[in-house]
This record gives sequence, structure tokens and C-alpha cells, in this order.
Amino acid sequence: MANSALWPQRLSSFNYVDSGGAIPDLPALPLPQFVSGFKRKINKIGKLFDKPASMVDDEEFWARVYKTVYIPGWPSEIYPFIMYSSSDHSTGNGGIYVRVWRKADGPLTDGAAWHEWQDVSNETWFDHIVQKTNPIYYKEVQTETPQMIVDQGLVYLFTHDGAVNAGSEYGGNVQATTYATGSNGIDFTYKGIINAYNPKLFSGNGHGGYFDVGLNKNPAIPFKWIAKQTKGGGFDNRGPSVRIVGSNTLSARYWTEIADVGRMQGQLKQYSPAGKEDWIYIPENPHNQIKEGAYWKIKGTFRPNVVTGGVDAGAVPCEFLVDDYFNFVSEPNVMGELGAAGEFDDDELQNFHELEYEGVVYGFYKAMQNGASVSSIGICTVTEEAADWEIFNPLSQRAVQQSYASDGVNLPTGLAVTPSLSNYDLEGLSCVSLLLDMDESESSIISTQGITPKDHDIIDVMFKNIGKDTSDAMLVEFGLTDSLTAPTVQFNYRWNPRATATTSAARSEKMAIDTLGTSSDGTTLSRNYFGQSGGRNSDKEQDESSQSRHNVGLRLVPATGQLIVLEGVAGQEIIDISGFDYNKPLYVFIKAKLDSSLGAEPATADAAVTFEKIDLITYSADAVAVPQAPSLATSKTSESITLSTNTVPGATGYKFFLDNQQNETGSFTGLEPETTYTVYARAFNTLGDSAPSAIQTVTTDEAIPVNQPPIANAGPNQSVAAATQFTLDGTGSQDTDGTIVEWRWTQTAGDTVTLDQENPARPTATAPSKTTAQRLTFQLVTVDDEGAVSSPSLVNIDVAAVVQNDVLNIIDKISFTFESDGMITAFPGRANRETFRLKPSDPTGLVLEDGWFDFEANDVRRVEISMLETTGVKIISTDTDSITREKSKLHARMGDMPIKSSTKEFEPTVSVFVGNDERGVVMTAPGLSGAPKVKYYSTTARAV
Repeated sequence: MANSALWPQRLSSFNYVDSGGAIPDLPALPLPQFVSGFKRKINKIGKLFDKPASMVDDEEFWARVYKTVYIPGWPSEIYPFIMYSSSDHSTGNGGIYVRVWRKADGPLTDGAAWHEWQDVSNETWFDHIVQKTNPIYYKEVQTETPQMIVDQGLVYLFTHDGAVNAGSEYGGNVQATTYATGSNGIDFTYKGIINAYNPKLFSGNGHGGYFDVGLNKNPAIPFKWIAKQTKGGGFDNRGPSVRIVGSNTLSARYWTEIADVGRMQGQLKQYSPAGKEDWIYIPENPHNQIKEGAYWKIKGTFRPNVVTGGVDAGAVPCEFLVDDYFNFVSEPNVMGELGAAGEFDDDELQNFHELEYEGVVYGFYKAMQNGASVSSIGICTVTEEAADWEIFNPLSQRAVQQSYASDGVNLPTGLAVTPSLSNYDLEGLSCVSLLLDMDESESSIISTQGITPKDHDIIDVMFKNIGKDTSDAMLVEFGLTDSLTAPTVQFNYRWNPRATATTSAARSEKMAIDTLGTSSDGTTLSRNYFGQSGGRNSDKEQDESSQSRHNVGLRLVPATGQLIVLEGVAGQEIIDISGFDYNKPLYVFIKAKLDSSLGAEPATADAAVTFEKIDLITYSADAVAVPQAPSLATSKTSESITLSTNTVPGATGYKFFLDNQQNETGSFTGLEPETTYTVYARAFNTLGDSAPSAIQTVTTDEAIPVNQPPIANAGPNQSVAAATQFTLDGTGSQDTDGTIVEWRWTQTAGDTVTLDQENPARPTATAPSKTTAQRLTFQLVTVDDEGAVSSPSLVNIDVAAVVQNDVLNIIDKISFTFESDGMITAFPGRANRETFRLKPSDPTGLVLEDGWFDFEANDVRRVEISMLETTGVKIISTDTDSITREKSKLHARMGDMPIKSSTKEFEPTVSVFVGNDERGVVMTAPGLSGAPKVKYYSTTARAV
């Protein structure tokens, strides 16, 4: 807590009262209790900036900051955040103002890096936006308190408007929440009203603004969206409260009320500092709930009980724990104090809003300096500190013992009624109506089932939307009693009949709380009012209407001798009821009658008291049975931390926390090396989370050097002559943290050549020899000693075309090396072919295939293979299929050679005929280098 001297802890020394008399004392409740967890603390950075220069009004408030990455078409890398705010209606008419943070201009905490919309709106990335100046949106009087939500690509803007015509039945304009939509975060079109309520029929003056909405985090609440909204505003006689509402659709006209929260004091009052005992606690940001044990931690404001005209002096942010029904169970934690005298925030620190960025939670708030007329916006960081929460009432083991309501058809049972009940529709709500006769006789209901106080730690009796259906004078009592006709123990609300002769002169009155059968019977006036005037009249300072329905209740704590007055779920007064007989069963009751005895005019028609629901709920003061805190084990690497726990009895799972991250696996990856992180774990079951394990810090290991892949370099491009040898050069490849162990060459373009990779870094090959130039492309990939593979590198070898001037003369002047598949044989009459090639001693001027003479090129018209024997020259040629050509290969059926059968071996002559030459030129012949010998198998001739 920021200042323990100002915020004393009192409940731990609270003296519980004796029951007194002959009634034995009840066992003391196990209170207070403590929940180990975390409390948030504001760490002030300073003033961010003063109100916008474009704002003519004096005070700016409700600064809300959002990440722009969710806004369609927004340059979020340049402007990651947008701030919406408004002028405070106490000093102006409102209007929604925008600032944006330009990341390149400075950190988030630098006010100079924030720019008013009109100063940047003409930049090119905002060309699609029409509105170029502040205020970006203004509907009617008092357009303020902006709240922005992006859902499915649509941008919603919720605002509080000061004069909304919600319908003639409302008795005039009301302050209400409206919404607009757009697609770019600046241009908005008004759409309609959100959740206005009729102040003629429900408590409050119709003020339904200050809408604060977000995604619901509590699985016990069956809505996607949850919001806080005022339900009346101003002084107590206007019936102000806050309601928590939910909806599955942002644009819903009506939202469902989850909880009604009056201006809280009650048991919280004991924690208020001296001189501020009459201040109130108001919940804020219900969508930012954080699980804390069996409860939820929500933010609020501690402030004077004067919520009108912007009177906010002294307001500071706080937080407290609530259950799933928004019952407040813990001490408040004031997150930050006002600045010292003379500082920019020495008078106000409110409208607090949080935003996480890069692992840091930042807070933004309205600040006022005492005596100053112009406001500013402050900035801070928000950290969590391990702490124990004092629980003044755990409200565990909630059980609805009795419930009375109508479904619109069936009336409630279990009630004794005089004279009768009927169904009643209250703007779509199914209610129950207790008939009152105009003869001013008493009507009543009482439950047939009682509840004995000594059997329960806490008993709540809750009346939802109870009220009168007329402005005629009426006496109404409701609560708990041991007897309707002759009570000895009774705790009840009392609404007195109007004492004035005419409705127009009536004013709201405080609700009276009566106690009977205690050591100090009497009447306490609640701070909650009920209406006496005929309607919602401006001449009555917006007093409650006589027909306003109220959410009120009584909380009985027998062992402590306390009766806590509830306005919705909010504790108000605490009344000493020690000495009453806890053994007597109490019954829910309502008594009412039309009553003109104090001077009002008699009613001229029957009337009724109506209610939507009555619940009788019990609780235990025992701690909620969440699991014990687990023990935590950790392991780590340079980029990960793994958390694990022991097995905790009764736990159904475990939650693991690392700084601002959370999961249920315990594995956190992608972390920075040599960085310290804060870790802990919680066990959980269906009732809630355990206290945190011992909080530890873990520092990730030093970074393990990551092997970098090598860099391949296939060498410079080359230009070579046809049929010449060239060398690829990969020696320029590098491996900065190791050794290259492999060079992988792949030809990706051009005629295929064979690489000689005896030296894999510098393989060689012979360029193709063709009459057209071509490009050979080779890809090199290198591999290092850890198996890492480089990206490919390419090299081009441009091969010139062969210049063929005189092939005949070239062939005549050079020699050829003969190559065959093995021994050359001739099988007369058989289909066997022999394949052989000829390699020139000088390739210049010839077309080659991989270094061998190309018989399909070089203008070769005909190829002959011949031999000389005694009977003459014997020839086979390509004129028949005895010889076929396949580029550099000759496929010859040597058995077709017409020679004598006595011949066993012969040496053939290979000749080619080029162009129009009819003589032929010999490439190899008997006696020349490389001349082949053919083995002739005459006996293989096929018999005919």
C-alpha cells in the first residue's frame, strides 16, 4: 500500500460484539482471513502533456490509449498507439480528441513524441481519412468519455452524451451512452443508444454514461462483452450507482444487468483514512479483471461522495477483490497517492487506464494541481508486488436457500399472500405485483419457510427491482421477521408514506432501516433514497421518481452482531444488532398499504408493490477451498525456461507465470539469453487459484553460438572457346565459423558436360563444340563441417560457336582416338551392333559432344566402314541401317560386312563424307593410331 499511515489496516483488530443477555454467544468467525497474491503499485514517471492545444475547454479527462495494429488501414509501425480523450463537462461541452504516438520521435513516455491529430492527419498514409482536425467526433452536448473497441474489422466508439432523447416515456432527455462506428479509427457515424434506462421506473436520474467496455475474462459470466456504466449520477438523492452489464453483441440496444453497485462504504469504510470516512469506492474496468485466488481483482476509484459537476478533488485509483457476483470481499489497495503539494497531480489522480507494451504495463491518468484550472495527463508504470490481501468476509459456499420470482406466467410459490399476487411486466421484465387496496388495508407476503440465523455465517436477503407502481402515498416495509403479526425479531427497510398533500411538493426521502429484538433497537437512515414525487421533475433536482425500482438488501452476520445495508452488492451502513435471538427462524416478508395518514391525499385507485425477484442467500465465513500453493522447480536453456510443480492434493491443474506471460504447460520459449525473468506457479480447482508458489527469478543461460551456414561463391563468369577445357572456381566460398567440407556442383543450363571433380573446389570440363554459341550455368552449394548448407551461388560459362571453315582439311590433318564398348565383334546374319566414338587430337573447328566427334554435325553427309580383302573392298554405310548415328556415337552392325567366311579378324577403315565431297576422308584405318580390329565369327551364321 502506498502509505500505510493514511490507509490503516483495521479489520485484524476488530472487536466482535457479544450477543448479550441470556442468549449464548455464537462462535467467533474465522475472520479476518488472508489471501496471498499480488497488489498493483503505480510508479509515477511524470506529466506526459497538458490538455490539447485544440481543446478550448479547461479540463481533459478519460484518456484511453489503444494499440493501432487492430485498426484497419492504420500505419501501426509508424504510429503504434492512439489516445482518445475528451473535455470534462464541468468546464466545457465535450468532444472527442485524438493524439497519436510516433515511435520514431521518442519513447512512449516522451510527450513530445505524441502528436495531436490535426498536426499529422495530412500525412500520406492518412489520405483515406476524411476528418482532419480535433475534435474528431462530437454529437451533442457533453460528448465525452470515449471508449474504442475493434471487433471483426469494425471500429466502435462509445461516448457519454449529455442530452439524449431516449423516448417520450423517459420524461425528457437523459445523459446516456451512445455509439458510433467507423473503419479507420477517426471517421465515425452515429448509430444509436446503448443501454439507456427509464428513470421514471428505475432508480437514479437516468444518467447512463461513463461506459467502460471490454472482453469478459470471467467464465462464470455468460457474456462476451462486459462493461461498467453509471446508473444515475450526482448526489445521493438522485439515486446514483454503478451497474455491471453484459452482452454478446456490442451494438445491442439493451444489455443485461449483472450487478448493481451502489456507492460503497460498508465494511470498506473501516479502511478509509481519517477525515475521509464518508468517501466512497466506485468500481472501474470490470473487463480488466485479474484472477486472484478464488476472487477477481478489479480496479476502482476512491473519491469524495460528490459525483456531480466534475467535483473530483482527491480522487485516486484503487483495487479490491470481488467474487463472481461482484460482492466485495477484501480491503482496498490504493495503487498510488496524490503528488506532493505543488506537483501537477497533487489534487486529482483519476480516470486511470492501463496498457501493456513490450513487457511493461503503463498507466495514464487525468491529473489536476490544486488551484490550477487546466488539467494534464500523467503517465506511470504499474508493477505487481507480492502481498497478502485482508479478506473481511470470504463469502464462500454460496447457496441460494429461497428464491421468489415469476417467469411471466407462473407466480412464485412458498409464500403466504394477502390479498393476492399477479404478474406484472416492467419494460420487458417479468415481475410480481402485490395488490394494495385503495381502502388502505394492509397487504403482505411472507415466506412459509424460515431460516435460523445461528445455522449460517452470513445471510443475505436481496430484493431486485422492488418499488411502487404509483405516486400515491404508501407505507412499505420489507426484510426479515420472525412474525408478520407480532414480531419479536425483525430487520427491515421502511419507506414512509408521503407527508405532503400534493405530489409536486414531495421530495425524495432516505430509506429507513428498522431493527427489532436487539440490544439497541431503533431506526437508521440509509444513504439510499426512494422517490415521493410524481415523476422525474427538474424542479426536484432530478430526485428519484416515486415509481423507481431499487436493488437493495440486508446482510445479516449473526456472530459479529452486524446488519449490513446493501445497495445492490455494495455495502452501505453497518448496524449493530447484537443481542437478538439467533435461534428464532426468520422469514422473508413484505408489508405495504396505501397510507394518507401523514397528510397526503387518499388514493383514488388500487395500487401495488412490485418486485422482480427475492433471493435468500447464505454464505460461509470459511476460506474458499482452493488448493494449497505448489512448490516450483525450474530448468532453463539460453532461450527457454521450463517450470514444473509437485502434485497438489485437490488441484485440477496448474498455471505458470513468467513476467507477463501465462500458460498451463510451464514451457516458455523464445526467451532472450542471459536475461532474468520472474516466475511462479499456482494450482487451481473449480473454486479458484491457490496462492502463488515461492516467487523466483531465473536467468537464462549464455547464448550458445549458432552455427552459421557457409557462403558459396561459384567464381566469376567466364567466356571460353568451343571444345576447350575450362575450370570452375569455388575457392572463394567461405565458412566464418568452421570449415567447408563439400562442394556440390550442379549444371542447371546448357548442353550437359561432364565435370572432373578430382579437385571438388575447382572441377574442370570441356566446353561443348557447336556451331551456335551457348551459356552453361552451374550452381554451387557448399556444406560445412556441421552439416549446414549454404544458399546456392551461380556462375555462367559462355561458350563461343565453332567456326567451321574446312572440315575436310581439318579431319585430314589430325588423328583420332578410337573408343568402343569393348572388343568389336561381327556376327554375320545377327542384329548385334557395336558402338564406338572418335576423339580428335585437336578439336579446333569441329563440333563435338563432350569431346568426341559429332557425326550428326560437322556437315557429315555419310559415314562408311570398309575393309580390303582379296575379292575387293567391302563396305557398310549410313545409307542403310547397317550404321546409325547418335551424335558422337556410331552404332554399326558389323555382321553386315560381306566378307569371306574364312576371315577371322580384320581392321576396318572409318571414313566420312562431308558436304558435297564424293571422295570421303579417312578418320582411322589399318596402320593408323587407334585403328580397331574386328573379330569375325563366321560360324554364327544362321542356317536357312
